[in-house]
Amino acid sequence: MSVQTKRTLTTSMAAFLVASVAVLNPTATIATPKEQSAPAAADTVMLESSDTEAEEAIEAASPVLNDLPHGAVADLDNAQVSQPEGTDKLMVAVQLSGEDYDKGSFAGVVVNPETGKTSNQVQVKATQSSDAEAQVTTWVNGDSQGTKHVNTSAEASDAQAASLQGADPNVLDCLNALGITTAVALIIISTCATACAATVGVGCVVCVAGFTAVGGASVGKCLST
Repeated sequence: MSVQTKRTLTTSMAAFLVASVAVLNPTATIATPKEQSAPAAADTVMLESSDTEAEEAIEAASPVLNDLPHGAVADLDNAQVSQPEGTDKLMVAVQLSGEDYDKGSFAGVVVNPETGKTSNQVQVKATQSSDAEAQVTTWVNGDSQGTKHVNTSAEASDAQAASLQGADPNVLDCLNALGITTAVALIIISTCATACAATVGVGCVVCVAGFTAVGGASVGKCLST
């Protein structure tokens, strides 16, 4: 397999990457981010879109992503494939469009490259209901995890407000520099907490994939700040 390591995703989002190991080890105990001690650095390898395994993973995930419920349309032309360290699964992430699907909407599918079979999937619908709020609905393996109301106002970028929503202000600043708005960053961060709690790790993988879907491989430098 020809792959290229783009960035190392650590510290602020490391808890989510550490939790992602539960995809392969469902008996692992997953602590909340506040309970996590500082983990060792974990690499996430971004596969080039021309890599055979990446192409095969996208092909395997395409039937699922082309048939998403709730009016979602997957941007498969810009699908991103990653492989967190310590797993043998590939994660395919795409941005979503459709009625009431605003920026920050994404889906992710876990693919076993050995069999070509898909296992877990997450779908996130972000609807900007006003300039100050987004309604974010998460589905895990087709089951609704509920809707969260996320403050996406300009004031949300304030360090205190961001921290209250579970976002590291330093990460937000870095994502902003890459052209990812505070609103989108806060939306995805909000789904991380929901999905990680609901799926004991599965959603945590797609949490990172969500950032990759909107920011590409370069987003890794933000998650390692």
